[in-house]
Order: sequence, then C-alpha cells, then structure tokens
Amino acid sequence: MCRFINLLLRYIIIYSGMLYLKLYPITLFEFLSTNWLLTYTLNFNKHYHFNSIFFYIGNVYHIFIVIFTIILFFNIIFAPIIRKFYL
Repeated sequence: MCRFINLLLRYIIIYSGMLYLKLYPITLFEFLSTNWLLTYTLNFNKHYHFNSIFFYIGNVYHIFIVIFTIILFFNIIFAPIIRKFYL
C-alpha cells in the first residue's frame, strides 16, 4: 500500500507538471482568444444559434486554466515536502 501511494504521488508530481508545461501555450492562447469569444457570444447569441457552443468551449478552457494553475502551484509548494518525506 505504501508503494502504491509512493507511485501515485510520483505520477501526480511529475506528469502533471509535464502536462501543464505542454498545454500552457495552448491554454494561454485560448485564454486570450476566449475573451473575444465570450463577448461575441454574449452580444450575438440571440442571432446565431451555434455561439452557445463557443461559449461552452470558452468556459471549459477557463476551467482547464484554473486546474493546471492549481496543479502548478501544488508542484512548486508541496513537491519538495513530498519528495523529502515520502519518496
């Protein structure tokens, strides 16, 4: 059981940081472009039906940005502590 927790923590620490670094340019670009998308959908949602889909996609990307930012701060703050005591 301790070995399983050891491997799980190592997987979370290493691969979440790698995933964040891989997806960070994409999410930053989407963060800059979704501001335009959100205003576009709020202004023209009455006229075009498919803009609700773009509004949903923009919200999903904002949620992913928040998740990866939390994972990054988890790696910066708690990874040395976890590596010192558990790995």
